Amino acid sequence: MNADERSDAVEIHSDSGMPAADIDVFDLASPFDEPSNPSTPMTPTPPERASIDRAECEKTTRDAIDAIDREMRAHAYSKEQGQEYLAELLELTQQLRACKQL
Repeated sequence: MNADERSDAVEIHSDSGMPAADIDVFDLASPFDEPSNPSTPMTPTPPERASIDRAECEKTTRDAIDAIDREMRAHAYSKEQGQEYLAELLELTQQLRACKQL
């Protein structure tokens, strides 16, 4: 068997000098290995983008709360209307808390 025949029979992995078939046998996955595709959907949002989203969410929610507050101060309202305002304020307060989770 000459050198050409041996190269056809066993493929040599150039990095380690080991036959390719042997590398497959000893290539074990580790739970600490990084994923092959780093741009998976589980990649967290960059911190600067998250802070922009959070700030924008908080601003729009606070603006809505302020608008209700101005309306309540500017106009006389019935008890039922006051309850509606309070319900809206409660919902917006919960939304503001959710903004802080972004």
